[in-house]
Amino acid sequence: MNNLKQNAQTAVKWSAILTFGNQCVSFLISVILARLLTPSDYGLVGTISIFIEISGIFVTGGLSMALIRKIDRTQTDLATVFYYNTAVSILIYLVLYTSAPFIASYFNEPLLTEITRISGLTLITGALGAVHGTLLHANMEFKKQTIFSIPIFIISGIIGIFLAYMGYGVWALVLQGFLSSVLTTVALWYFVPWKPSLEFSWKSFHSTFGFGCKLMISSLLDSCYRNAYQFVIAKRFSAADLGYYTRANTMARLPMSSLYSIISKVTYPLMSQIQDNDEQLQHVFRRILRMMAYIILPCMLLLVLTASPLVSALLTEKWLPCVPFLQILSLSLALTPMNALNLNLLQAKGRSNLFLRLEVWKKILGVLILCATIPFGIFFMCCGLLLLSILELGINSYYTKRLIQYGIKKQIKDILPIIGLSIASFFCALPAFYITENPFFILAMSSCIYIAIFILLSLFFRFQEIYDLKNMVLNK
Repeated sequence: MNNLKQNAQTAVKWSAILTFGNQCVSFLISVILARLLTPSDYGLVGTISIFIEISGIFVTGGLSMALIRKIDRTQTDLATVFYYNTAVSILIYLVLYTSAPFIASYFNEPLLTEITRISGLTLITGALGAVHGTLLHANMEFKKQTIFSIPIFIISGIIGIFLAYMGYGVWALVLQGFLSSVLTTVALWYFVPWKPSLEFSWKSFHSTFGFGCKLMISSLLDSCYRNAYQFVIAKRFSAADLGYYTRANTMARLPMSSLYSIISKVTYPLMSQIQDNDEQLQHVFRRILRMMAYIILPCMLLLVLTASPLVSALLTEKWLPCVPFLQILSLSLALTPMNALNLNLLQAKGRSNLFLRLEVWKKILGVLILCATIPFGIFFMCCGLLLLSILELGINSYYTKRLIQYGIKKQIKDILPIIGLSIASFFCALPAFYITENPFFILAMSSCIYIAIFILLSLFFRFQEIYDLKNMVLNK
């Protein structure tokens, strides 16, 4: 148990360095690019990202998650997954290449033809490094990934900024993404010693795909649903409107994905190692849930608080229409890590069938909510996402109660004090908005008050999580 805890803490530390380093660089670059480019440029990239993300799910086929869970994975397993990923990526790219003119015609955006053909190449480059990345993830070797990942973000970002400054518009975003994908794959092959052998086993494929295909279908449902919003906005509204939504969604996901990524990279392989010990699994699950809530909930509420001065100060006033979307999406994404943790448990227990069953019911509910909110505009579509996120927590925790006796009531009871702490800090920081109209001052003052109040109340009420974070930072 002590070795498991020590390995997990070390992995969390390097995962934090990796994630925060990447996200800080990415955020700085995105701010500069947003000042140089227009909402329409982001709208074009947002349109094609729908097809790239969905295609990427077919490429991986859920096999990466299957490999991580399979403790006794062999060279044959790894080689089989590698050749599957590569073959499917080439096939899907040819489909995208051929259908690019039809995509451009449907959205009435001629540039989408070439954008699709260039962006689609990332499917092939990503597939070539997928198994290498999976091995780093499965072994929780985030230190290696940190060494090459941050420099790649910096290099590709600088090139993207240069292209945007030179007036290349949307191509700055397209080429930045492609270059980042190529450099990442090259680095993975250099830092991970594994090389594919010339073998393919149908027995291994069926075993791995039997588990992974259900996760693939689940991911496909989730991706189609999430991208349905961008698809509807791209077709029903303007490219600028899609740009505002895309920018708001990106900013809302930045703190959530950063913090969740740190923990999720560790939680799934960690829970997979103790999948047969329900008592220990419940204990680990509860500690992770509270830690997630303690870190992520206040961060997302802080983003709601500072959305307007943040956008005005960093992106300029031309992006202010995205503020209402940013605030609602931040609230809807606050529960995403808790939802994902419940689903991680099903994967760790090998119950991908239950995972798929939940996804089907949730997406049916999600489509109904989407259809009901479309006539009222983008803001109410975002409100529908918030409603769905709340309902999902109850749905996702259903099997958690059956498997480890830790259902929705116990989960809410554990995170409720953290929610109260975040709300109290929110209201204490509101007076900063009445002192001045300077967005930089409001942003700095409200953030400092919010964080200070949250920490002081945590210490006063002796929240265990603040002491755990302190010990983790000090490597105790």
